[in-house]
Amino acid sequence: MSVISLGGILETNKLVGPNFDDWYRNLRIVLMHEKLIDVIDKPAKEVPDENDEDATKIYQKYLEECLTTKCIILASMNSELQRKHQDMDPTAIIKHLKKMFGTQSRTARYQLSKALFGSKLIGNSPVGPYVNHMIDLIEELEKLGCKLGKELSQDLILQNSDQSDAVCFHCKKVGHWKRNCPEYLATLKDKKHGKTLMKNIFKVSLTTTNSSFWVLDTGSGYNICNMLQGFQISRKLKKGEINLQVGNGAKVAAVAVGLISLIMPTGNVLILDDC
Repeated sequence: MSVISLGGILETNKLVGPNFDDWYRNLRIVLMHEKLIDVIDKPAKEVPDENDEDATKIYQKYLEECLTTKCIILASMNSELQRKHQDMDPTAIIKHLKKMFGTQSRTARYQLSKALFGSKLIGNSPVGPYVNHMIDLIEELEKLGCKLGKELSQDLILQNSDQSDAVCFHCKKVGHWKRNCPEYLATLKDKKHGKTLMKNIFKVSLTTTNSSFWVLDTGSGYNICNMLQGFQISRKLKKGEINLQVGNGAKVAAVAVGLISLIMPTGNVLILDDC
C-alpha cells in the first residue's frame, strides 16, 4: 500500500484543531506503515563529518525521510495550519501542535471522566440505556488515550448501579449483592482449608431476538458450564473439592474452574469468569 492510498485516512480526517487526537493517531498509523515513525519519535540525527562517506549517506537518507514526513504532515492539515508550520521540521511541527491542542484534550478527558464517575443508575430506570451511556463514555476516554481496562470498566458500571432494591442471593436481605454481603464475606474468611465447598447455582434462562437487550451481573457469584468445549481451564479440581447443588436438589461434582467466552448475536463477546 502506497503513501497516497493509505494517506486517504488523513485526507478524510484533516487536522483542523479540535480533532488533534484522532488526527495524530491516524498520522502515526501512516508513518508506521511507511517506516517513517522514527522521524518524529527519535531525536534528530546530527550532521556527520564530511569525510565519513557512510555516515553522510545515512544522514542524506534521513533528510529525505524528514522531507517525506513533513509533506505527509502538512498535506493532512488545513491551509491555516499549513502556513503556520511550513517552515518547521517534522519534530518541531508535532511539538508545536501538541502545545496548541494538548490543553483541549486534557479538558475533554476531565469532562468525560467527571461524567463517567458521576453516572448512576437510579431506582427502576432501564438498564440498557445506562450501560450504553457508560460504554460510550469509556470508549471516548480511550480515544483520548485514557484506557481504563476491562476489569475497571466493569467495576465502574456495576458500582454505579443502584443496589438499594437488590436482594442478596446469600442472606436474602435487601440493599446489597452477594459480592458485598457481610455474612458471605465472613463465611469465606472463616472457611477451613480442605473442606468441600458447597455452592448453590441459580439458573437464568434467556430467550430473546432483541439484539439491544443487555444482561448484567445478577449478583450470583458463580457461573456454570455443562461442557468443556471452548472452556479455558485455569485450574482442574479434585473429585469432591467443589460440589454444585442445582435447582432440583441434586449434587454435581465440578471438574474444573476457568472462563468461557460467549459470542453474542451483536458480535460482542461476553467473558464469564469463575465458571
